[in-house]
Amino acid sequence: MLPDAFASDPDRLARFTREAQTLASLNHPNIAAIYGIEESKDVRALVMELVAGEDLSQRLARGAIPIDEALQIANRSQMRSKGRTIRGSSTAI
Repeated sequence: MLPDAFASDPDRLARFTREAQTLASLNHPNIAAIYGIEESKDVRALVMELVAGEDLSQRLARGAIPIDEALQIANRSQMRSKGRTIRGSSTAI
């Protein structure tokens, strides 16, 4: 959901919309799909795919990721995204 302070600022609202449209164009197994932006009673929110599993923030909360695990995650992401550009995302590991 977009906080009220952002929703009332036209520049931030335009950025939110642009970024949502950019993310919606991505197709990657480690990025949740964005289906749209919904508005109800002046509240704006992204409608996103529900992805099962641990997200990166949850993994980091358990402590630093050992280099061998980090390399496995990076390698999986690289193999899946070969030939694609990934800009900003909500990632699942």
